[in-house]
Amino acid sequence: LSILGKYGEKAVDWSIMILGCGAHIGYVLVVGDLGSSLITCWGCHSYMCTETSVIVITTVLFISPTCLMRHYGHFAWLSVFSIFSILLVLFLVLIAGPLKGENSGEIKIFDAFGTMRSLGSILFSLSCTPANFQAYLSTEKSSQNSKSWARITGAAIIIGSIMCAAMGITGYLSFKDKTEGEILDNFSQQP
Repeated sequence: LSILGKYGEKAVDWSIMILGCGAHIGYVLVVGDLGSSLITCWGCHSYMCTETSVIVITTVLFISPTCLMRHYGHFAWLSVFSIFSILLVLFLVLIAGPLKGENSGEIKIFDAFGTMRSLGSILFSLSCTPANFQAYLSTEKSSQNSKSWARITGAAIIIGSIMCAAMGITGYLSFKDKTEGEILDNFSQQP
């Protein structure tokens, strides 16, 4: 930010804000779709359990309030819950994937069509990168140096990459070409 000056800092803030709006809409759609599916599986079939209702309720009560917080430090409790949820999904894929998966199907090392189908998920997973600027500014002053930041981001990238690779490889080896973009869809019970 010091290289770009005052206008560069403003440009970064605006780009993060625009990207944040897109991510917010993405989260709203994902939470609404998955939340509605989950509630419907639990037996609720009223209008309040439809995708539209779940989107409105979760946006007003949960997503918008957390997105309006000024400092990332306020998300510490949410981060712990998020990592715990991701670990549960990872263990589900690692343990139940091989049990539920099929042995039939060809293993492909590279599939251009599959890559294009997953491009949205790939781009969505990379959308957090610009937020590093804001996260850096919201950390404690003692951590706002190159050495601390390299250690923090390096650990996050390594751990996140290992988790994603383990989930992706296990999911693909379990379900082959029937692997869904949302891995949990492979575990849904068919009526």
